[in-house]
Amino acid sequence: MLPATPNTWWWPNDPVVEGNDLRVPVYQMTNGGAQPFPLVFTGLQGIATFSLPSLIFKGISTSLDDPTGPIYGQSILQTADYDYIYSSVADGLVSHAYVARVPRGQLTDPAAWTFYTGTDWSTDPHDSQPIADVNPQAVIQRGAGGFAMFYVPTFSNEVQVAYSCSPTGPWSDGTSIYTAPQAGGNIYAYGTAVHPEIDDATGQLLVSYDTNSFDPADASKVDIYRPHFVRVNLPPVTGTEPNLVVTSVTAGPSGVKPGQPVTISATIKNVGTTATPLMPGQSRTVTPDFPKATWTATTAGYHSLVAAVDSTSQIYESSDVDNTRSLTPAHRLMAGRTDPHQHRRGRVPGLP
Repeated sequence: MLPATPNTWWWPNDPVVEGNDLRVPVYQMTNGGAQPFPLVFTGLQGIATFSLPSLIFKGISTSLDDPTGPIYGQSILQTADYDYIYSSVADGLVSHAYVARVPRGQLTDPAAWTFYTGTDWSTDPHDSQPIADVNPQAVIQRGAGGFAMFYVPTFSNEVQVAYSCSPTGPWSDGTSIYTAPQAGGNIYAYGTAVHPEIDDATGQLLVSYDTNSFDPADASKVDIYRPHFVRVNLPPVTGTEPNLVVTSVTAGPSGVKPGQPVTISATIKNVGTTATPLMPGQSRTVTPDFPKATWTATTAGYHSLVAAVDSTSQIYESSDVDNTRSLTPAHRLMAGRTDPHQHRRGRVPGLP
């Protein structure tokens, strides 16, 4: 059992096994805050260790102490060389994912932790940069070179998955794989977990998610505050062919009038292991003079734009589910006067 006092306790995250020990990322919470979530993060994070198979508690090693930083350990991805530890920070209704890593077997050594900066790894957690605008509730390797990130967007009833050929991304836009029928009214879905160790005979992946209620009186109701388990079809991503992804999308100018053209810039990258017109690891940014890099709003209001690469499937890829990227909701284009009831979706068909 984890140590606790009447006012503080440790909240567990995604556990992993190292040798004869169970390692559990934990973070310290205290009383406070407003309903329906009267909890406050103290800033202290660590790794709790339990012996196996007895589950005798052996202690907690502190990894971070910063009440303003991300809470690491929502998901841990174990590869041959590293443990990748994922976290997120909420920004309104949008979450931003971060990742740290340690060499395998060194989770309890705070000096071994490094944090992804967007291009490299730093020992300073303040250098970390977001890798995706989602809450990475579960990340797994699916096939030799493919990775899948599972999450439920804030106040959504959709279990979604994004794909990448690297633990750090770039990640595709999310694809809905299941709709939680329990969510609605005060009931919300959250906290996906994935259990690839118990695939069924046809390769169906076992996925779980939780439900809870905004009404504190429902927290004691086992038919509301509980996990749910479903099987979904998620074939492995092989990663042995080309794989084109859109790594960034920009559009401007903002505040255009209906009928005024918008210039779209998108960067695509081959994250696969063999060549297309792009070599593995090579990127290309679509230039403004490319014929399909402009779009014209016909109505006033907010518009969401999506950039798509190889949308007609002319190139054989290891995965076609990661070929699109959207402008985030915070960066949608506004044409003319603001009208929250008007939404249009502009699509860039088939960037090269």
